[in-house]
Amino acid sequence: MGMAALVGCLWALPFLFTAFAGIAWFIPMILLLIAGSSSRFNHFQMGYVIGLYFNLIALYWLLFIPVRVGAISGWLVLSAYCALYPAAWVYFCWRMLPSPKKPFQNPALFSELLNRLNAMTWLQRQLWALVGAISWTSAEMLQAHLLTGFPWNLLAISQVEMLPLIQLASFTGVYGVSFLVAWVSLTLGLAIASIAAQPGQPWIWWGRDILPAGVILLVVWALGFQRIQNAPPTSQRLRVALIQPSVSQMIIWEGSQKEERFKELLRLSEAALALQPDLLIWPESGLPSGLEAPERVAQFVRENQLPLIFNEVDHSVRPDATEPLYYNAAFLMNQDGEIVDRAHKHQLVMFGEYTPLAKTFPILGSLSPVGTGFARGEKPGILKIDELSVTVGILICFEDAFPSLAREAAQRNPDFLVNLTNDAWFGDSKAQWQHARGAAFRAIENNLPLVRCTNNGITCWIDSYGRIQVGDIDSPDDVYKKGFKVIGVPIQHPAASNETRYRQDGDLFGWSCVSISLALLLVRELFRLRGSSYVWFQLWQRLASWLKVTLMSLAANTPDPSLGLRQSRRMEGVQDPVIPTVGELSKANPGTISLGQGVVSYAPPASIHEKLEAFEKHPDNHKYKLVQGIPELLSAIQIKLREENQIDVNTTDQVVVTAGSNMGFHNAILAIADPGDEILLPSPFYFNHEMAIDMASCIVKVVPTGSNHQLDLSAIESRTTARMRAIVTISPNNPSGAVYPPETLKAVNVLCRERGIYHISDEAYEYFTYEGARHFSPGSLAGASATW
Repeated sequence: MGMAALVGCLWALPFLFTAFAGIAWFIPMILLLIAGSSSRFNHFQMGYVIGLYFNLIALYWLLFIPVRVGAISGWLVLSAYCALYPAAWVYFCWRMLPSPKKPFQNPALFSELLNRLNAMTWLQRQLWALVGAISWTSAEMLQAHLLTGFPWNLLAISQVEMLPLIQLASFTGVYGVSFLVAWVSLTLGLAIASIAAQPGQPWIWWGRDILPAGVILLVVWALGFQRIQNAPPTSQRLRVALIQPSVSQMIIWEGSQKEERFKELLRLSEAALALQPDLLIWPESGLPSGLEAPERVAQFVRENQLPLIFNEVDHSVRPDATEPLYYNAAFLMNQDGEIVDRAHKHQLVMFGEYTPLAKTFPILGSLSPVGTGFARGEKPGILKIDELSVTVGILICFEDAFPSLAREAAQRNPDFLVNLTNDAWFGDSKAQWQHARGAAFRAIENNLPLVRCTNNGITCWIDSYGRIQVGDIDSPDDVYKKGFKVIGVPIQHPAASNETRYRQDGDLFGWSCVSISLALLLVRELFRLRGSSYVWFQLWQRLASWLKVTLMSLAANTPDPSLGLRQSRRMEGVQDPVIPTVGELSKANPGTISLGQGVVSYAPPASIHEKLEAFEKHPDNHKYKLVQGIPELLSAIQIKLREENQIDVNTTDQVVVTAGSNMGFHNAILAIADPGDEILLPSPFYFNHEMAIDMASCIVKVVPTGSNHQLDLSAIESRTTARMRAIVTISPNNPSGAVYPPETLKAVNVLCRERGIYHISDEAYEYFTYEGARHFSPGSLAGASATW
């Protein structure tokens, strides 16, 4: 137990003091060696004990929460939970260690452990270290996502001051840095085993163990250094005033000093305004909750004529809700004192902001101090400051600890990110620094500055390379005091060249590590369950099959001048149209009748031929026309829409003429969606729509319909996400023929307005209605315009 406590303490040091960052490079190796040589506990148990000590020390600040019983129980429960992940990692790594041909007499002895490591071949050693790094990354990914997630004190965060190294996060996210540190650490462990076995050849470990990981580390360092050196110059800076009132959490709860707190908040703001900022920001819990102050805040803003971002509770009532929903929210007030935008917190604190299962079991809400708690925000927080021509992404409380949340906000192309938080819960502790150091990776991952405004903590801004610009709050040696800062945030309006690989791909690296770990564990258990020979044969057969398919694919994708150039991989992923395929099958099998498509044979009337001939004879019609199209055609379309669809098109730029509705739909998707965005299609759907969405590199989200193929509004609402860009309806529907009633289409319009997404109404079959059904155009509804 003493050794476990020592290792746990060493592990915690880099997260408490950055001067000990170097220790983190040895922790995975030490953790494995100590757990593997324990004579008292098995691998999992020893890993758990060490992880428990680490979390108890690193999360000591939970004891500062001003609810004694809750603080102690929360500290113990969270530490005990987080210790499961290093325990599982230790178990996995030793499970993956190749079994020796000859069993050792006493595997618990440290000397026998070193002999077992040295018994591996060079390839086995390298693969084992690589698998250990992959599984470490997997453990961090799971800790960050399971049970709402707790991505705190990840191994990479200890290296926040190693700027060239942590630039890797712009490609892989924070998890890639953890992977590299763990990989190097495990190769160091193998090197120690080599030196112990061959003390007369102390440098044998360099080429055998350290070289592969060491080369990758040097390459990453060099590329990171180059990224920092190639930072583009900043031509514009926004002056932002950050207020840190440093109000004790006890005072916030008591509420007895609301008026004094409000006056102090205004006093600090007035002092900051003397430095002429462009934007004022108050932190989470900065404005006393429940104070009758909205008009006083608005008056203060109007008098000083600058926009304000602040935190308060927001509430709304949905048509299907029986009671109001309350949100932890950020508000934007313009310089005229009007609230023009708001953003709701998405990642809520369990038992602090909501009670799990409180709606299912109401008794839980009655026992919890927060009741059922806040509602969860549904889309990334974005505030558009029109006066400054600036857009900011909002992260509230510990949301800046979650890479995926910051990425979702960054994908809306803000100029910078803003975190409003209140770390006064934890006194003047290391929690504030751990919070800020984790947030530094959000700036690197998304290549965006991150501004942090805290009630008590690290009020600062972090540049796109992870440099924490702390500055002074009253004195440089005390960041916890009340005060203000006026910072200059660099503004580089979003462009495609500024996007990082992480912003494009998200946690692809991390989830790939999880997938590989699960696959390896499954294979290893098959070895043990079915016998090495059988499973090895099966694996060899699958490997040979995969290699054959891969080589054939490469040969097929190799351009052959005699056959012409191949099409893009994007197009290769699009399903071929089914109608030509069915046609070829019918042609190849005489007598076959296809019921898959009606074949029309209506010739155009004679009047059409006459008009076409007259049109072609006029020389002006063979010249380039206006981009908007031929005025006479546009006018005819406008009249048709007004008289038949009750859609009043006021300007010509709202009409686009295409060579068919398929082309029109494809261009609409290209106009509103980016690669990776989601488009919702009620099933059954027109297959050409799916093809167009695939060609735009977007994602099809299919939602089932209800009885008689009518839209299921609750299913549609449950499937909409922050990545959703449009809901597509076809009425009359192809292929079901269903005609949607006006109230259903109106409900879709309302949902799209609430979620900030488009409603694409395909009405190509509007004349195909039968048995008294009537076509309805949702574009005829009041307010249905592109401004939604």
